[in-house]
Order: sequence, then C-alpha cells, then structure tokens
Amino acid sequence: MSRTGGSRFTPKHLYPKSVIFSVFSSEEIKKLSVVKIVTPLSFNTLGHPLKDGLYDPALGPLRENSDPCGTCGENVNRCPGHFGHIELPVLVVNPLFHKTLFAILKISCLKCFTVQIPRHVRTVLAAKAKLLDAGFYLELDDLDREVAAITSNCTEITEGEEEIIRETVDNFVKAIFKKKSTKFTGIEVNIVTRNATMERQIHIDDVIKSYKSPGRICTNCQLPIPKLSALKNQIMIAQSVVSTDERSGVAHKTENVPLMADQSRKYVRRLWENDPEIFK
Repeated sequence: MSRTGGSRFTPKHLYPKSVIFSVFSSEEIKKLSVVKIVTPLSFNTLGHPLKDGLYDPALGPLRENSDPCGTCGENVNRCPGHFGHIELPVLVVNPLFHKTLFAILKISCLKCFTVQIPRHVRTVLAAKAKLLDAGFYLELDDLDREVAAITSNCTEITEGEEEIIRETVDNFVKAIFKKKSTKFTGIEVNIVTRNATMERQIHIDDVIKSYKSPGRICTNCQLPIPKLSALKNQIMIAQSVVSTDERSGVAHKTENVPLMADQSRKYVRRLWENDPEIFK
C-alpha cells in the first residue's frame, strides 16, 4: 500500500483473480447517488455547471480551476468522482438484456406462460446447470447418455416417459453429489465459477437455437402463439385487428404493435412463476 497524502491509502500492486459483472438495483443506485439529475441542461449563460444538471458540482470538479467537489471537498486531481441518477418517467428495457428478453418471449406462450421447450429438455437443462455450478463438467456427457438411452427409440415423448426421465435425472444428480466432494480451493472456485458461467450459457444458447421457431399452437394450452419480431431494439407482437368495410363487412387483419416494457416484465415474471428452474 502507498500513502497519497492525509490518511488515504491506495493499493500499490493489485492482482485480481476474477471479475464478476452485475447490475445495480434501483435501491442500490439511489444509495450510491449524490444527486438526482432533473434537467438536460449542463451550464448557465456564464458557463458554470447547473445544479441538478449533468455537471452538478456534487458529481466532482470539472476543471483544475473549478471549485472543490461539492461532495468530498477535493480538487479535480483527487476527487474520485461521484454517482448521480436519472429517474425515468416510464419503464424501459435495459439494452444489454434486449436480445435475451426477445429470445425468451419468442419461445414462450404468452397466454398460459409456458416455455415451448419439451419438459424433459427443461429437466435436463436444469440438471446441467446444477452440475455446472458445482464444477461437474465431465459428468454432463454421462447425463446425456443416460437420457439418450431412454429417448433414442421414442418418436414422441409421452408423459410417462417424461416422468421416467425426470426420475433418472434426479437420481443421476444425487449420485454424483453423493459420490464426489464439492470442496475447492480459492483459485479453483474462481475457475469453476468462470467456466460454469460460460458452459451454462453455451447449453442455454444451444437449447434456445433448437426451439427458436416454435409451432403456431402452444403445446400446453393449444391456443395460437402470437408472432414476435424485433425492429430497432423494439419487440413487436402480432395482434389481430377487426375492421369494418361497407362492401365486404367485417374483416380481420394482423398488425404488429410494440410490446411495452411493463408488459414484457409481466410476461417474464409469469414465466418465472411457472418454471423457475429453467430461469435460474
């Protein structure tokens, strides 16, 4: 550690073993924030930063000749900078999650809120995620072989066979956890966490790609599944519109309308409630 003046210390050498990325919740953002940004304007006519603007003095000094930071009192060289926040008037989708959200909704029925992936495939996927989290990578192939032995001669999986697969998968996972220890050293835990995240994403992507174009009829409720499309980061949903024509009478046509963020959130929450294992 090296002293930078006063009582502040900074690490001289830092060798991180792992980095984990996440997002802040609304409550965490407000706790970190020192000012609420309420105006799109930055400076007044004299060129001074406006309060509650994007260059509010509480966020940190702008130049060397600027006043000390309104939060920590340091100058531009020593102030670390501080968070502000903007409260959006409506709910929006985080651009980082738009592609994932679209993929989930596209393979789901938005009437009974069931993912259009066969139940036995979801069972296997959830089991693989559990094994990956514990660091069991080689056992994934063994699990696939166990399931393939049941499904290889089946043209269509029945409810009875789904139950057999579920029991087989449960027994396989229990046997693995009972047979092997899940204790790792610090370095091994970091490697396992990183690899588990990558492997989990690979398996999820493979399943989604296999069922990215579900049938027009829900496999659970037997109702039509509306078609979804993406246009400039906006999810569009096909809806039937009734129009009246004097000559032909009543006519039905399909229009693409935007799927709003609050509705998307409602759909995803209902999907989670129905099948939490696959969304963990």
